[in-house]
Amino acid sequence: MAKNTWLGSQKLTLSPDSPEVDTQADGITTTLKYEGPYAECLSAKPARLTTIPGYGEARVVSTRCAKLPGRRGTLTIRLFESKVQPAPPSESGEGGDDGGGGPPGLGDIVIELDWVRIDKPIETHPLFALISAEVLETIRQAIQNPTGSAPEIPAGTAAALLFAKMARGQESYPVFAPVVTRERKYYSRPGSTTVGQRDNPPVSVPGDWEFVKTADRLRRERGIWTRNEEWTGADEWDPDIFP
Repeated sequence: MAKNTWLGSQKLTLSPDSPEVDTQADGITTTLKYEGPYAECLSAKPARLTTIPGYGEARVVSTRCAKLPGRRGTLTIRLFESKVQPAPPSESGEGGDDGGGGPPGLGDIVIELDWVRIDKPIETHPLFALISAEVLETIRQAIQNPTGSAPEIPAGTAAALLFAKMARGQESYPVFAPVVTRERKYYSRPGSTTVGQRDNPPVSVPGDWEFVKTADRLRRERGIWTRNEEWTGADEWDPDIFP
């Protein structure tokens, strides 16, 4: 049970209408309002992300001092206790990367693996890999000029199958590529990122894939940083653009 007198200063007392507690889906916000000498309010402000005795693991996310008549004042402190366990500041400090090393705490990581559809030109399907460039060009010309004579393609061949598919309007076929996402939470802002570069995702994915980190988003809410990262897999990424 929190005491009316804050341990940070014996001259500041908790207002009768404090504390105010607001419970949200992601955590609990507690607002404390202390009264006392204004100079004491200024000097007693707690540092951001510290805790206050009597309020568990709730951390300071903001403070505000206001003047009252007679050199008195108020000190308002807003605390937030997340329902997820963020990484400690030592693992996610400003200007430093988390490095992808092991999980910083139970329940603070969400990893998802999704498979997205990509449509590729029908002629690139492995069934048609042995069709020569000359025959492929003949098929394309015949499709573009349907009133002309039919191309001389032996029946039962891969070229004949490709011509039949393209003649009925089939221009592509679907393949599915892996997309891995990770969400992590921190007390301090995470640092550098490898977005736009080749980078392995935090989980293994079946198959022979090359990965590039395609997204890295930061969001700060109630003193907690949330980082959402994304890795996209492909058969091959252009080695000139993604060395």
